[in-house]
Amino acid sequence: MEDPEFAHRYVRPRNSRPAFVRFHPNDTGDGLDDVYFKDPRTFVPERNQFGEAIGWGIYPYVHGFQTCDAMRSMQRTMRTQFWYHDLVKPEIQFKASLDKLKLGDLKERDYILRITMPDIPVRPQLYAQHNIDTYVAGDFGESLIYRRFKVSGGTNLDTLQDKIIQPIMGWERNAHAFVFTDLSDGACYGPRDSGAIDMMHVDKTCQEYIPTDEYKLAHLAQTEGTEFLYLYDFGDRWWHRIQVEKILPKNESDGSVTILEGRGQCPAEDCHGNLSYAKMLYKLAEGTGRQRHEVISEIQRALNYSSKGRISVATWDPKKFDIEAARGELAAALASLASARTGPKSFTTAIHPSAIDTAPGMFGPLKRGQEVVHKSGEDVGSFMSETVNHRRDRLKAALCALCGSPNNLKACSGCRKIFYCGSEHQKQDWPTHKPECRASRNK
Repeated sequence: MEDPEFAHRYVRPRNSRPAFVRFHPNDTGDGLDDVYFKDPRTFVPERNQFGEAIGWGIYPYVHGFQTCDAMRSMQRTMRTQFWYHDLVKPEIQFKASLDKLKLGDLKERDYILRITMPDIPVRPQLYAQHNIDTYVAGDFGESLIYRRFKVSGGTNLDTLQDKIIQPIMGWERNAHAFVFTDLSDGACYGPRDSGAIDMMHVDKTCQEYIPTDEYKLAHLAQTEGTEFLYLYDFGDRWWHRIQVEKILPKNESDGSVTILEGRGQCPAEDCHGNLSYAKMLYKLAEGTGRQRHEVISEIQRALNYSSKGRISVATWDPKKFDIEAARGELAAALASLASARTGPKSFTTAIHPSAIDTAPGMFGPLKRGQEVVHKSGEDVGSFMSETVNHRRDRLKAALCALCGSPNNLKACSGCRKIFYCGSEHQKQDWPTHKPECRASRNK
């Protein structure tokens, strides 16, 4: 039965074919939204109440949520999946046309970025003063959590997420999928070949995306004041807004990554998104002793907190930001190899680690220079597995291991695995890098 809310989006002659994508011979186009019949060159993205386009602007957003006929979309997917097993779906063809129109000038200049997490208020009590069922994104006003940092506009988007945003914010590296959204036209950028379990929700986020390993920060933003979105974890949906506060002149840019300031602890992984975390902080501030203890216990068990020592109701301050600890996490990430997206962190329970072979299996065929590693968890019979890289990063996605600059990189002449932007930084980092470098050469 046709849903009247969406019926107007499917009014067109039966068996009509779009002029700008190719169909399988058996596909009549039933269940395909009218948007995919439009000319990508003249397509006008749908925008939300703030004038922003999200998810390529293909579907409108109401009260912060994308509105589409999910049942009709699912039925079409089930009906056509075998036809497009070896062919590109019309939806993806349309997105690819928008992709080709997405251009930007890469500039060798440093950006001052401010990243915030909306819907997590400075005052937890605000959560109880709103009707969450009719809540509109941004109603809480100022966000509790923010970070300001400097980074080169030439930084690869994949590396920006993995080695810079994750450690600066306090998230775990290589644990979930992600997507950047250009709010000017809804274009989305995400990880290539991601094996993250939350990729099952990608259709609720966007119709595919541009691979982040092919584009730079400067492709997302060319002017000061530009804002774009960063969504981390397609299941929990942790939303971040990133604003370009300033683009420094080229003669004042050195390419290094610098954390300038921040506020607020990072939310706990797998705690169900911004509004859910706001509710947790409300319980921590206004709840009973038992509720506060339950919140702290949930945070303590989270992937990004479980290895950082014990916390308690009395000592854990949600407003605190330890900038020195964040700088340490950033330095460790910059000095490491890039994450293997095909085999992100995954917990396995009720089986002993020795029962899982480190050869290809859980994560599919391993690429050259990769292996699966296991790390035991706190619970008996639980452990975390992850594919890790041993080969050096590709030059276009690499950063200086000391400062994070993407410019003028040369590999270490000893191990050939990590890069530096100059001999001075290589000399400064040598006391730290020497043991790893020599161990690598002896393998």
